[in-house]
Amino acid sequence: VQRFIYLSGSCVFKNRDNKAYSENDIPDPDNVKGISAFQGESLVLSLAVLSKMELCILRLPEVVYVPRDRSECSGRIAELCMNAVISGEMNIWTRERHSFLYISDAVHAIFLLANADKLIRPLYNLPTLSIESEYDIARTVSKALGREIPIIEAPEKGSDGVWLSGDLFCKDFSFSALTSF
Repeated sequence: VQRFIYLSGSCVFKNRDNKAYSENDIPDPDNVKGISAFQGESLVLSLAVLSKMELCILRLPEVVYVPRDRSECSGRIAELCMNAVISGEMNIWTRERHSFLYISDAVHAIFLLANADKLIRPLYNLPTLSIESEYDIARTVSKALGREIPIIEAPEKGSDGVWLSGDLFCKDFSFSALTSF
């Protein structure tokens, strides 16, 4: 094996108001998933010193895919969709923002990284095309269902979300996400 790519995520960061995280920001996870991902990143970086193979960390934002069955419907967006169908309304968090990346864009980025002649950096963030509010997502779900779904706002919950600046990856690999929400 000449190259190892560790897939991490935006979960290594706490929510921060209206600023994207760059590769130079120091992770500060605040939950078990984030702590676990950060521990994996730390292990990869420490192995890079001892190993002869190229090691790289690729941080992904929330990845969107089409679930195969109901058991794969998890997460906040699936919850909004299920509530729209079952109860006929969507309870949104007014401040909540999401940064999505379609699975096809993530696969394309991993392919570029895996097939590069030489890695320039040990860590990259993968960007998305846009940051979406839960209100905009709820309106999209309502439109997709072909009927008006009441949207109930809960301003006391949620946060501004976490999103990644992928400027370095875009520059080094001429990458641009091809799809957006």
